[in-house]
Amino acid sequence: MKAYQDGDPHAFELLYQKTSSKLYAYLKKKLGKDTDDVFQLVFLKLHRSRSQYDSKYLFEQWLFVIARSVLLDYQKQKRRFNEGIQVDYSAEVEEIADPLSQNGVQASYSQVDEVLDLKHLSAEQNEVIKLRVLDDLTYGEIAEKLNRTEVGVRQLFSRAIKKLRAEGRG
Repeated sequence: MKAYQDGDPHAFELLYQKTSSKLYAYLKKKLGKDTDDVFQLVFLKLHRSRSQYDSKYLFEQWLFVIARSVLLDYQKQKRRFNEGIQVDYSAEVEEIADPLSQNGVQASYSQVDEVLDLKHLSAEQNEVIKLRVLDDLTYGEIAEKLNRTEVGVRQLFSRAIKKLRAEGRG
């Protein structure tokens, strides 16, 4: 590592050959499909922080501390991204509502039950579908009416749509 810190390009190749397979196996066990991205990030962080390496520590231990740090950051970032996605289900609402409206007349609750066969949904999912499709309420309005969070209402709606699609109804 000392040679790599001093700028020897061949030193990095040796470090890489010595540690890459073990590091890759560790990341593969932790991540699965995103292994390649994180693997590259680890070596990028190693390169950027090479001046901070202290020779009183074994190189491999230091590398795995970096790997764990990058791995945790990556998982946190991915989780934030997944939680932050705002899904627009307006197409699904139109898809459900379209066969129910006849000559521009809004469908009734009984028509929705008849066409979509909502009995397979939970009572809450059933109500959210009806409030969203028939009453054309926003997620915020539905959340207020049902005393739930907007995120919870979106989840209920999303799961109901998925269930209807899986059953060939949506």
